[in-house]
Amino acid sequence: MDYGAILRRSWEITWKHRALWLFGLLASLTSNSNLNSNLVRDSLTEQQRMWLLQFMSSPAILGFILIMIVIGLGLELLASMGRAGMIDQVNRLEEAGAFPTVPAGWRAAKKYAGRVFAIAILLSLPAVIA
Repeated sequence: MDYGAILRRSWEITWKHRALWLFGLLASLTSNSNLNSNLVRDSLTEQQRMWLLQFMSSPAILGFILIMIVIGLGLELLASMGRAGMIDQVNRLEEAGAFPTVPAGWRAAKKYAGRVFAIAILLSLPAVIA
């Protein structure tokens, strides 16, 4: 397998077809990042720790968690639309030679985003359960 050819072709597609940039941006909305909780915890002052402890034991935490879940699911849906649109448009370019367009990408995003979203949710379920 010629990895250099794969990287060159990827660069050509990325540079020549800028309509794909929108879908790439959407696909990156839920990129995984590691946050070192020890670093955050160690940087808090005593007053901030006390406020955080009070907040965590108050009923408001349930509303906060619910809001974060809704925001997370919304971002994941947008990212799924971006992935579906980008995959469809690159596939059309490689197989049919059709020029990628934003409207065609949106149509594909609406058509396939549900499937991509379901796969993303299923793959993240073990981490959520743990």
